[in-house]
Amino acid sequence: MRIDEINNFSKEDIISLLKICRKGMRFQDGFWFMNVEDLWGIEKAEDIDANIWSKYGRYEAGLILKAFLFEEKGIQKLIKAIKYAPSWLFFSYSIEQVSETEAIFQVKDCLAQSGRLRIGRNIFNCRKVEEGYLTNFAQTIDPKIKVEYGFSPPEKYFKNLWCSWHFLYKE
Repeated sequence: MRIDEINNFSKEDIISLLKICRKGMRFQDGFWFMNVEDLWGIEKAEDIDANIWSKYGRYEAGLILKAFLFEEKGIQKLIKAIKYAPSWLFFSYSIEQVSETEAIFQVKDCLAQSGRLRIGRNIFNCRKVEEGYLTNFAQTIDPKIKVEYGFSPPEKYFKNLWCSWHFLYKE
């Protein structure tokens, strides 16, 4: 399929295609991570993954800013941009604006971690992966937004809440 052929797709076909892309991207990322883990160990896989996702956070936010003209500023702009980010098709998440200068971002169902458990692998330390991605994503959207860590595996997580992060807009 060429990208220009999407214009001829029905809405239902586009939604089906997005679901295929979602699943394919998730599995590609997981297969890549597990291959590095099998070859060089979990710590090396985490380090490489953190480096890649940190760069990707900046790249993805840049693509979103080029494709969509947001009128919102600060935290509101970040919330809207996250909703447009293909990376978050992987997860069930919530983002709640607490005030004009703060939002809480939480992953309710982490398909990467729950998938590992399903196939008999241990949970990995995802803090540096998410911290790098979220920080670079948020600061590309608005350099005044800072990211503060709440919790993540393996330190702390729950069945329906895998990690928590705070976005703070600081003048």
